[in-house]
Amino acid sequence: SVWCQEAQVVVTVHRDLFGTGRLVRAADLTLGTAACPATAQNAAENVVTFVAGLHECGSTLRVRLGALGEGWLLVCTLGCCVVRDAELLGV
Repeated sequence: SVWCQEAQVVVTVHRDLFGTGRLVRAADLTLGTAACPATAQNAAENVVTFVAGLHECGSTLRVRLGALGEGWLLVCTLGCCVVRDAELLGV
C-alpha cells in the first residue's frame, strides 16, 4: 500500500512479493533509485514499511491521466534484480 502525506510517503510491502508463499528478506528490499532501506518491519504480518520524504529516495515526477504525482521504484534483489514499480498519483 502507498499512503501519501503532505511531506512524506509511507509504503508498506508484503514480503510475499510474488504471491508464491515465499517471503523475501526485508534487507533485500529498497525504495527508489537511491536504495533507501526499510524503516520498519512487522514480522507478525510479514510486511516491510518505508517512510521517505516526497523528494527523497530518487523519486520522479510523473503526469498520468492528467494528474501530477511522484513515483518510486521498489527494488528487490535476490541474486538477480527484479524491479516492482510503486507509483503515486495526485500528489
